[in-house]
Amino acid sequence: MAEPAIVRLTAVAVAVLLVFAGCSGATDGVAGTDGETRDTLDLPPCPDRPDTLTGAAALQYATAFEEAYVTRLRIRDRRDEIASVSNASVRTDEAVVRETDEGWVVRFGVSSPTWEYRDGSHADCGGYTTAYLITDQQVLRAGTTGPDNPADPRENGTAVECPPS
Repeated sequence: MAEPAIVRLTAVAVAVLLVFAGCSGATDGVAGTDGETRDTLDLPPCPDRPDTLTGAAALQYATAFEEAYVTRLRIRDRRDEIASVSNASVRTDEAVVRETDEGWVVRFGVSSPTWEYRDGSHADCGGYTTAYLITDQQVLRAGTTGPDNPADPRENGTAVECPPS
C-alpha cells in the first residue's frame, strides 16, 4: 500500500513543478500595502463537489477548484515568505467541456497567481492550461504539457483534493 502513496506523491510533486515551472520575477519594492506585511492571507474557498454532474456543474466546479488549488498549494508551501497573493484567474471563454464514458473532461486556461514576498520580491508565473476529469467518485487533474496542449486527465491525471489552509 505504501507504493501507490509514493507514486501519488511523486505525481503530485511533478504536477506542482510543472505548474510553477517558469515562475520568475524579482522586483524592487516593499511587500504588502505601505510596507506592512500581513500575518494572515486570504485563501480562496474550496468548492463543494456538485451533487449532480452536468457540463455546466463540472465547469463551475473545476474552475473554482483550480483557483483554490494552485493558490492554496503555493501559500501552504511558502506561507512564512508570502506577504500577499492575487488568486489564480481562470479563463472560461475558451473552456472545453466534454462528457465521456468516465465522466466530464474540462479544459481551460489559467492566469497563475502573483505573489508579493515579505522581502519585497515579486513572482508572476504567467499562464497555463489544465484539464480535469470529474466523476461521481473522484477528481483527476492533469498538468500542462504545453500552453495549448494539456495532458489527458483520463490517462495522466492525478487524484487531487483541495489543500488545507
